[in-house]
Order: sequence, then structure tokens, then C-alpha cells
Amino acid sequence: MLWVLFVLAFGCSEQVIAEANPLHITPEMQSFFEERVPRTLPPIERLQALVDAMFDEEGLGFRYENATRSAAETFNAAAGDCLSFTFLLIAVGRHLGFDLQFREVEVAPTWSKRGGLVVFNRHVDAVAFIGVRMYLIDLFPQVNAIQIAGYLIPDERGTAHYLNNRGADLFSKGQFDGAINRFLSALELAPDAAFIWANLGAAQVYRGELQDAEQSYLRAISLEEDNMIALTNLATLYEKVGRIDESERLFERVEQFRQKNPYYHFALGEEALSLGAYETALAEFKMAVKIKPKEHHFHHALARAYARLGDMKRVVEHLERAEEYAPDDAGRMRYSQKLEILARGSVAARLIP
Repeated sequence: MLWVLFVLAFGCSEQVIAEANPLHITPEMQSFFEERVPRTLPPIERLQALVDAMFDEEGLGFRYENATRSAAETFNAAAGDCLSFTFLLIAVGRHLGFDLQFREVEVAPTWSKRGGLVVFNRHVDAVAFIGVRMYLIDLFPQVNAIQIAGYLIPDERGTAHYLNNRGADLFSKGQFDGAINRFLSALELAPDAAFIWANLGAAQVYRGELQDAEQSYLRAISLEEDNMIALTNLATLYEKVGRIDESERLFERVEQFRQKNPYYHFALGEEALSLGAYETALAEFKMAVKIKPKEHHFHHALARAYARLGDMKRVVEHLERAEEYAPDDAGRMRYSQKLEILARGSVAARLIP
């Protein structure tokens, strides 16, 4: 997966080759999928057959694993993370004649229970174009993330994500030289990727290159002024070298960004709700709605908090708002079903989650 700060997977000469072209496919891969995706099927049925061939036990039997791999490595392992799945799908799908592109997805930040910031900067999935219609194909296990926006990106930026994850794995193993090399290679492909500049800065700090790290963090912030990773790490760096005034100003800036970020209040509300502090949760969810009134997740959260407090009138009000602001039919149906449950007099706790 693509989450900041760091993800994984590196080791041998085969992987070095894979890094040069992570979309490369072998004759074995071609034959495997050609047998399972007949060209005689209509296009949409062929696309479904491709997805089925990825997951079915009689096919590849792909399973999620927290490792970033190239298309060929993913095929051989029959496992990998979201990015691994996407690279394999796009590589094989293009060979079969599909128009497949990378899509970068911006997701809302989340915060840890101890107040430390954890930012899920970007996620990558695939988009298939058949005629005038677009089909999203996503592997997103065990992550309840709020998607904010999605953008089609060129192969170069997709590969930059891949190299960033490779660098992250090396960083986690203390191999800072290798990590920095991967981050620099990624930035050659995507020089405007703030999250990669932030990762580069972190690796440079551990290698003792504090001035270079400062410049990397500043570059990240110039590209994305509210990049919490870069801001927090730069503030920590300034604190470390005795530039206390600058450090305090940056920490204050981080806190201001947090307080203005509706997803920060949403995260605090979710934490409070899980701890049974329903009034606190309610206050945080209300703040989130005040900052971003048309976010359906926030109204659903308010409905859940009001359900715990027994205020069923407010529950219905905010479920109706959530239904109104839901971005698609599936979301609207979800809230409609909850309203139907309430109309039948079912227990309010059914609203959670």
C-alpha cells in the first residue's frame, strides 16, 4: 500500500531488474491470463474475467500481503499490497488490449489515539475505459479511509509510488543509502510529489545530512503547504539543532492546520465514541460538520453519536443529511436502509457502525 511514511519490499538482483520496469510481464504471465480471459467475450465480461482470474482459486488466487512488488513479482508470489495488485492488473490488462490507467486517490488523514499524526497521503488504483464508461478497480483491504479525490496519473508517477515504497522498505531496515537512492529515482519521475520529498528528508536525517533534510522538507512544504509529515519533521529537526523559535512556530502551524481540518475532529470524535465519551464525540463531530457541512461521513457519525445518546429525532435528521450528500447510489442506499430500519422501530444500535 501507499501510505506515508513507509511501505516495503527489496532484496535481490531480480528485484533490481523489476525496479527498472515494474510493468514488465513474462511469457508465462501472458499465457496464464490469455487462457482465462477469452477474447470472444464482450469487453465488460472480459474485464470481469480478468478480475476473476486475479482472485479465483482456480486462477491466480491473489491475496493481500503487506509488500510492494512489481507485476512479475506479484504474479510469482500471487500476493502483494494495493500497488502490487494495481501494477499486475494494468500490465496484464494492457497486454490483453484493455485501456487501463493509474489513478491516484487522495484520502483523508487519520490521527493516532495518542495524538500523533498519521497521514495516508495517497492511494493508487486502476481505471479501465470501455467505450465512454470508466470502471474503477481497487484493492483496499482492512482500511476504512474516506476518499476525497481521485486523479488519473501517468505511468511515471505510478512508478514513482512504486520506487517510494521500495525506498520505504529499505529505510525501515536501516539501509539509508539505498532508501535515498530510491527516493531520488522516484523524484526524477515525479518531482512534484511532496510525500516523496518528505520521505527523502526523513532518510537524510537518519544519515546525518541535516541541511539536505531541511531542504527536502522545505521543498515538500512548498509543494503542499499542509503536508503534516514535512511540517512536523521539520519542526522536530529545528528543535534538535537548537532552532527553538522556528520549531515552535512550525509546531503551532501544525496545530492550527489540525484544528482547521474537519477530519482531525472526525478522528477525535471516533476515538471518543469508541471510549464511550458520547458528549465529547458529539462535540467533535459537530465541529467537523461546521467546517465541512456536506461531508456525508460526518453526518453519519453524528447520527451514531445521537443514537448512543438516545436522541432519535437527531439520528433521523443526520441520516437524511448523509443520504442527501452521499456521492453515489451505493452510499445513498446504505443510509436509506438505515432509515428504513428506524422506521420499523428497530434498535438504534443497528446504526453502528
